[in-house]
Amino acid sequence: MERHPEYKYYIQHIDEKNRWIYIFDKDKSGWGEKVFDWSDAEESNGPIEFILRIKDANGWHVEEVGDGQFRFKEDNLGMVFQWDDLFGFVVIVEDLSRVDEVMEFMQNYME
Repeated sequence: MERHPEYKYYIQHIDEKNRWIYIFDKDKSGWGEKVFDWSDAEESNGPIEFILRIKDANGWHVEEVGDGQFRFKEDNLGMVFQWDDLFGFVVIVEDLSRVDEVMEFMQNYME
């Protein structure tokens, strides 16, 4: 897969009811505006690049936990990464009380 180190991300908003953090493209590369077909590698470049940055930096292992849903086996923050054509790219946080920790962690991989 082609990597995209030029991608920049930002947190657009947090849906506390669903425990979702919405992530968009800060660099205006356009991936955040696409309707995601999670099985299409080209359409999923933005979310995949973000996940690979975390994987590579920490030596973690990615596992699929549902259609278009992925997590890291070693993650202790309870993050599930999801993208689809309805909600876009979101990080689902298992425990809302840890949302600040999750956002602080993710900031390391956004630029």
